[in-house]
Formats: sequence, C-alpha cells, structure tokens
Amino acid sequence: MSDDRIVNYAGYGRHIPLRCKNHPDKRWSTKNIIGVGARNIFYNLHEASGMGKECACSISDLIPLTAEEAKAEGREE
Repeated sequence: MSDDRIVNYAGYGRHIPLRCKNHPDKRWSTKNIIGVGARNIFYNLHEASGMGKECACSISDLIPLTAEEAKAEGREE
C-alpha cells in the first residue's frame, strides 16, 4: 500500500469498493485517499435493490475489496 492511497490497484482519488465485514453482501465506495477528512463513504445506492437496506455498522467495519475481488465484480479501474 502506498503512503497516499488505501489500495494500490486503483489510482489516487478514484473510487474503490468496500464491503462490510458484518454484511459481506453490502457494497460501499470511497475515494482512494488516505487521511481523515480526505474522503466520504458512500453506500452503493445504484445496487441497493439487490443489497437491501443500508447497514448501520461502524465505518471501521468497512474493508476494501482486494484487486481480485474488485476485478471479479467488475469494479477494478
């Protein structure tokens, strides 16, 4: 992982997919930028009908997808 990005497989500032460790079927996204206040967390509303209601888990429960997971879901840059 580089010093300014959350994951190396996506460019700086690009949106990356996240999953909830408590609800692995839920998908979120955020900008690929390290730093508190540097980004917002977004629930993937365009897929909400398939994922159901947004979970209320802590942001610390959100985990970036690996490059392989993102590619399998068609979310890799």
